[in-house]
Amino acid sequence: MINKYEGYPKFYRQEKMQFEMNGETCERMAYLMNYREISPPSNMYFNTILQGYRANGMDESYLEKTLENSF
Repeated sequence: MINKYEGYPKFYRQEKMQFEMNGETCERMAYLMNYREISPPSNMYFNTILQGYRANGMDESYLEKTLENSF
């Protein structure tokens, strides 16, 4: 279901990525744009992601920085 919501595989592809969180290295799947042009998300989409960050106690500064970089 989430694949359809994310526009997979036409607009986005799935890739596993490694990152550090709370001193641990984690590997998770992320959706990455198929096209090279970066653009900011719609307000509705951004707020949905923000709700997920808040519901899971995640550091919102990462999300805010990513939004800034998309402009």
